[in-house]
Order: sequence, then structure tokens, then C-alpha cells
Amino acid sequence: MENIYIRGLPEDVHALLKANAQMKNMTKNEYLLSLLSSCAIAGSPSLQQLMPDAMQFVIRSIILSDDERRQAYTEAQLRLIKENMEVLKQVQELLFER
Repeated sequence: MENIYIRGLPEDVHALLKANAQMKNMTKNEYLLSLLSSCAIAGSPSLQQLMPDAMQFVIRSIILSDDERRQAYTEAQLRLIKENMEVLKQVQELLFER
């Protein structure tokens, strides 16, 4: 069986992986193997594609200090607003094409 080593994993990401594994009564290795297997089967080249950027900000903000948490929350909200504005713009363009 092959092994994968990840260097430079941020502490907040490690904490999230550990917490998610514990919630599923799995080891971190079992949890990561299930995530990577799902990505390989789905053809997803990266785990980041499974989680929108805004969600990453929100999850990281749970672990950060108050000032960093506010900043991450603000950035996440701004990104959500921009994404929603883009979708609304596309819908409007589709409606006016008819």
C-alpha cells in the first residue's frame, strides 16, 4: 500500500481534520483515506474544490483569534455577496435573452 506524507499542514487544518475524524469515530488516516478516495472516484483534482472559498474562511475563523475571526468572517461574507451578485447577473442576462 502506498503512503502520502503532507508537510507544512497548517495547525487549523490539522485540528479540523482531527475533529472530523473523531466525530466519525475514525483515525485521521482513515478519515483522510476516505476523503482522498472520494476525490479520486469523483475525479476531483483537489480537496479545495469540495469546499468553496467562503466556507474555508468560515471554518478557519472558528479557530482564529477574535480579530482574525472578524476579518475572516468579513471576507467570507464579502465573497458570498460577490458570488451571489454574479449569479444574479447571469440570471438577469438569461432572462433578457428571451
